[in-house]
Order: sequence, then structure tokens, then C-alpha cells
Amino acid sequence: MNNNLLLTTVIQNLPSIFEKLKSSHFERYAYLIHNLKSTDVSANAAFQTKFNGLYRVRFRPAEWKKVYYAWMEKMKTNPNPSFEETMNHLYQQTGKIEPSFSSKLVAIINPDAPVYDSVVASRLGLNAPKQYVPDHERIQAFAEMYTSLSTQMNRLIEQPDFPKLSRALDAQFVQFAPALTPMRKLDLLLWQFRPNRSF
Repeated sequence: MNNNLLLTTVIQNLPSIFEKLKSSHFERYAYLIHNLKSTDVSANAAFQTKFNGLYRVRFRPAEWKKVYYAWMEKMKTNPNPSFEETMNHLYQQTGKIEPSFSSKLVAIINPDAPVYDSVVASRLGLNAPKQYVPDHERIQAFAEMYTSLSTQMNRLIEQPDFPKLSRALDAQFVQFAPALTPMRKLDLLLWQFRPNRSF
């Protein structure tokens, strides 16, 4: 699906997308970006609870979360943290390849960075590396995919139809509009643009 057609289709589906987006989730996001720099996220239970709820980290074991939030605390002073470096760190510490959670960590620090979602990536013609590929090659492939995802998302933001989407989201969630960058808005809208998907 080309960029213009994709945004046109999203516009046509805005009523159903807005039904899935809840104010409580915007409130969590606003809390996170407001408190990220002023609290030790590796130790702040309230921050972690809100992040876990927003980004579905609830079911990860405690040791995984300890590694994750320690890295977030270390990286948060970097305005442009590395997705690949984050993936490598989590892999070295936990033995797991975590493209989605790596991107969420990067994106909470840099609101102009995209969140990786396999369905959104596929919609943009980007396919995840196969499970049987060696781990180091999969990490490299995900890093290259994330770069392509960022490029494509920024191209969508530059499309003539994007301001319509942005204004519609602002009007629907007026009080949260100042907290949302164009990238975050596009993330949210594309994430919800699928059947049977809640925030």
C-alpha cells in the first residue's frame, strides 16, 4: 500500500480507531514523559507500573525488568539513544532479542523515534527476519529494519494527508495534544488501524 493510500485509508477508519484509544492511556504517556528525566526510573515503582501498563511489560520477569529499567535510566540523558545498542544490551543481559521493547525504550526517551510493531512494519512492507536466522544476524536485520521504519514513518508524516490525521487526533484528545509529537501520533494511529486491537 503506497503512502497516500495508507493515510487515506486511516482517515476513513478514524471513528473506529478513536473508539479503541482511551484517555487513560494518554494520561500514562503524559506522566511518563513528564517524569522521565526527573526520577530514577530504575527505582521508581510508580513510573515502572505506568510504563508496564502502557507498553505491556507486565508479564516479563522481575530480573528482566531490572535490566530494562537500569538501561533506560542510563540512556535517558542521550537525546537519540541507539536502537541497535539497546537490542544488543538486552540480548547480552537477558538472552532475548527484543525489537519491540527496545524501540519502546528508545521512543520514550526520543519522542521522534518510532515504536516497532510487527503489524505496522508489515503494512509498510518491512518483514521481520526469520526465527531460524542466527541471533547476531537477526539483531543486525532488526536494526536495519528499524532504520527503514523510521525513514518510512517520517515520509508518511511529510504526506499532504498527515495534517488531517494530526488535527483529528488533537481535536479528539485536546488535553493531551501538547504531549504528542507527529511521530507519536502516527504510531498510535497505525497501531490501532487493525481489527480487534485495543490500545
